[in-house]
Amino acid sequence: MKIAIYSRTSTDKQTCENQLILLEEIAEKNNDEVVKIYEETASAVSSKRSVLNEMLEDARKRKFEKIYILSFDRLSRSVKHLIETVQLLKQYKVDLYIHRENIDTNSAIGEFMMNIFGSLYQLERELIVERIKLGLNRAKKNGVKLGRKTVMNDDLRYKIIQLRKKNFGILRIAKQLKIGTSTVYNALT
Repeated sequence: MKIAIYSRTSTDKQTCENQLILLEEIAEKNNDEVVKIYEETASAVSSKRSVLNEMLEDARKRKFEKIYILSFDRLSRSVKHLIETVQLLKQYKVDLYIHRENIDTNSAIGEFMMNIFGSLYQLERELIVERIKLGLNRAKKNGVKLGRKTVMNDDLRYKIIQLRKKNFGILRIAKQLKIGTSTVYNALT
């Protein structure tokens, strides 16, 4: 069987090498021919995943019959994205093998399990986001200032107002003082 391997890391400080070694060993063990390897460095939540898009386009062209990946989190941003990707691959008649979860979408059980595991990953991600929000709220209640420190002071506010009185536009004021337009607006309100 002709297969493709997709591997992804979140940062350029990481390597896909371990994923590739393992998946190539499995392909060899299964007597599958690796016709292309897709390596990508991108956050799972990023919508800018050009290598993934290239792989899906190659799947549409039927350049391979199956894709090997290490785990769900290497492929999808969310359950919705995972399901959409798997449905797209199914439409292209390309199967998906997910090693860590031992799922092969070539079977009904594999598809069923893929949906369950995908839901668990989504739940885990939502719980992480919820914990982060709780932590941020606690920090705010304890008086911690979040976000970037403001550059605004009385001198800067005075300069902004003076330039505005001279009929300078918001963008021109921001450019001249090397500040953001929102800072200009905040000083004028």
